[in-house]
Amino acid sequence: MNTTLPTLQFIAMNNVRDCIIISDARLPDNPLIFVNKAFCLLTGYTPEEVLGRNARFLQQKRRDHKTNGIQESVIFDAHTVQEEIISFKKDGTPFWNRNCIMPVFGENNELTHFISIQEDITQQKQNESLAAKKANLNLVMKTRRITEEKERKELGEELHDNVNQLLAVTKLYLNIAMEREDKTQEMLVQGKEMLMNAMEEIRKLSKKLTNPEPMLSLESAISTLRDTVQAGVSFTLSFNFDKAAESRLTNNRKIAFYRIIQEQLNNIIKYSQSTFVEIDITAGPGAVQLSIRDNGVGFNSASTHGGIGLKNMKSRAENEKGVLTVKSAPAEGCEIIVAFPCNLTLLKAVIQQGVPPQNSPVHPGDLNNTHAASIRNMRREDGNSPEGRRRFRD
Repeated sequence: MNTTLPTLQFIAMNNVRDCIIISDARLPDNPLIFVNKAFCLLTGYTPEEVLGRNARFLQQKRRDHKTNGIQESVIFDAHTVQEEIISFKKDGTPFWNRNCIMPVFGENNELTHFISIQEDITQQKQNESLAAKKANLNLVMKTRRITEEKERKELGEELHDNVNQLLAVTKLYLNIAMEREDKTQEMLVQGKEMLMNAMEEIRKLSKKLTNPEPMLSLESAISTLRDTVQAGVSFTLSFNFDKAAESRLTNNRKIAFYRIIQEQLNNIIKYSQSTFVEIDITAGPGAVQLSIRDNGVGFNSASTHGGIGLKNMKSRAENEKGVLTVKSAPAEGCEIIVAFPCNLTLLKAVIQQGVPPQNSPVHPGDLNNTHAASIRNMRREDGNSPEGRRRFRD
């Protein structure tokens, strides 16, 4: 057996647990010139399938301009850089890849090669994700418990300070009516009036518990919700509001938007593993639209029927003659779009045909310049472009 140092080095690299790949920086597109056995076992590729290719094929299903800049950082800073990214095996299975890239310099300080040591840290990330989900679930439960305690406190105060007082006065009137014959009729009339007032207050209280008071400002309500959620989560939560939407929404539609946002934020906290979430409310000529986008793990929306949360969101939209759509794919995040028509005929024509009906106040050319185009396609164009998707992953 040949026991020269180069041979021993080759044997060692082929028998370590971590993946090792080497690329030639002197050749166009920095092609791979060596991969060890561990790399082949992890990814499912054979050496013949990858040698001569740039290693970016490992991220071909999820491009991120941040990771594309890693090698530039290595080149210009001349030091080792470590990143954690999602890579894909030959069969399309994603895995978390801890990638340590080292530049190699030859004579005259010329960059000649890159050595990349890669480690599958999927299990570690899953454990971290489970821990984060548990923490987020505890936060949701704590927030819900605080809300319920607040509601019980308010209910107790209303019953004690208002209804109880009216009933106490009613009892006083009845006692006087029983004790004084000359006051019986007068006290019975006033007692009846107090009893009717108490019943009305109970009715108002019941209505308040089942249907919130009129929402004077949707923007303010969502801003408060955003601030409350942002204080307890690690992802960035952005909110953009078109002020023209405020006057175009009925109170019921404002409440529907608010409840849908609450439900979807709850889903994002529990399941999405997002780092960025954006809530947009825009007012176009034909409809007011809500978009909730995240850059999380996503799911196959074509094969997922959804649980009670998604059904409730759709029901809230449909009850107000709105349309709710879901766009998602594995590793592509999720977008919930809700559109409430200012003009139902216009909305249907825009969705079904892509053009407004005749005599519509909307000019066809406006569809390309307003969010009516978003209603027509039930999606944001920038969210489907590679550049738009990268923005939401960063």
